[in-house]
Parts: sequence; C-alpha cells; structure tokens
Amino acid sequence: MRYFVFGLILVLSVASCTDSAVVDKNDKIVASIYDKNLYQSDLHDVLYKGISAYDSIVRTRVFVEQWIRQQLIIHQAEQNLTQEELDFSKQIQDYRNSLVVYKYESKLIEQKLDTIVSDADILDYYNSNSGNFKLNKNVVRIASVEIESDEKKKWQFIKLLRDYDELLIDSIASMAEKYCENYDVDVERWRYFDDIIEEYGLDVKDQIRYLEKNKFIKIEREGTTCLLRICDYRKVGDDAPADLEKVSIRYIILNMRKKKLIEEMNNSLFNKAVEEHVFEIF
Repeated sequence: MRYFVFGLILVLSVASCTDSAVVDKNDKIVASIYDKNLYQSDLHDVLYKGISAYDSIVRTRVFVEQWIRQQLIIHQAEQNLTQEELDFSKQIQDYRNSLVVYKYESKLIEQKLDTIVSDADILDYYNSNSGNFKLNKNVVRIASVEIESDEKKKWQFIKLLRDYDELLIDSIASMAEKYCENYDVDVERWRYFDDIIEEYGLDVKDQIRYLEKNKFIKIEREGTTCLLRICDYRKVGDDAPADLEKVSIRYIILNMRKKKLIEEMNNSLFNKAVEEHVFEIF
C-alpha cells in the first residue's frame, strides 16, 4: 500500500506538468539520495499518453528504484576509488575524439564513396582471390521438372534429363514451360544440396556418395512425377562458385574502398599540413 501511494503521488505530479513546458525552477524533485536528485523531467520518457494509472505507478516505481540502486553503486564506488582512479578526463577526451573522427569519416564516406559494384568487379576480385572462398556445404547445379501423369510426356522428359546434354537445355526449358506447372531449368545457378534434400524429401545418408551415384532422380508423388538431373556438384572444401559469394565479395570491395578513401583523406591532410607548416615536432 505504501508503494502504491508513493507511485500514485509520483504519477500525479509528473502528469500535472507533461502538457506544458516546465522551466528548471519548477522542475520538482521526486526522489533524492545523498547529494543527487531525480526530477519530474527525468520521468517523461517513462510515462506516455494512453498508459493506465496502474501501469504508470508500476513503471514509475521501477524506474525510481533502479535510479536509487544505480546511485548507491556509484556512491559506493566513489568512496572506494582514489581521485586518480576517478579521473576519467583522458578517457572522455579520447572517446570524444573517436566519435568526432568516426562522424567525419562517416560523412565523407556518405558523400564520396562509390557504392556501385559491378558483376565485373566481383568476378575480377573472385578470380584474384578464389582460393579464399571455400565451401562449407555441398552445392549442386540441377534441372528439375514436375509433370502430371501423362506417360508420353513423362517419358520424353525422362529421356531428356537422364541422357542430359547441355546443348538441349533450351529444348527442355521450352517443353517444361509448355507442359509443366513447376520447373527449374536454370542449370547455371548453384544451390545448396541441403535445400534440395529438404525440398524434394530425398533420403540421403551420405551426401557425397549419393551425388556420385545419382545423376538422375525420379520421385513419384500423388498425381505427379518429379524429375531431377544433377548437372554438377561441388563438395565441402572445394572453391566456392562466384555466384554464391557475390554478397560477401561486394561487402569486401566496399570496405576496401572505404579504407582507401579514408587513407587518402588522411594522407592529403597530412601533406597539406606539412606544406603549410601547420605543426612542429620538437
């Protein structure tokens, strides 16, 4: 009951000044400990329009108690640390300097960084650093079609995919578009084999052994037949295909450009300062 009344008094006192600007001299103290005061204005972010009276009381009480606990810890620390240990002026200055530099560099990057990374840029970087990109999952290139129970058409697709020839991919795509509701004949796209296993419900114990022994896969479903042709695969530890590394390579290239831009800015500033005799070294 004592906490409820205390919270209600705090909420009412805060609510009375939330709709009008309060000058400092009218900012009432709601809690005090040692030489520190908590004011009404400090509670403005805790309470907001539409909150119930009960929730206001609870939130206010929690906030005030947390503030008191924090002040107790601060007071205890100040009593047990030396003046030298309590002097944070150097850390504060270092932190401010870091923030100023970071803010300026961010603004410079925003204004001058070339953010366009072409496919040619990505491929050039990949070719120069391909050994740095290794697969941590098995990947495959596949062609797949799902066809309804039309025996004639089904056997045409079976023959095309079982005896797969890359030169016939356009013919497969044309037939799939005409006769299949679901198909994927983008054989240039690499996909994670885990995703294929999940998508088609394949029973795979050993992925590499499965890929070595199964180039053509037929899956019978109710009313339809799914046909898969594994055109190529790469295993864990092999060089990752460039297409799978596009996002990470773009990120690397942009970071390299940022670093170069900041380095050029720093060098330019230093060289200008040397020319203008801005500094002296004793």
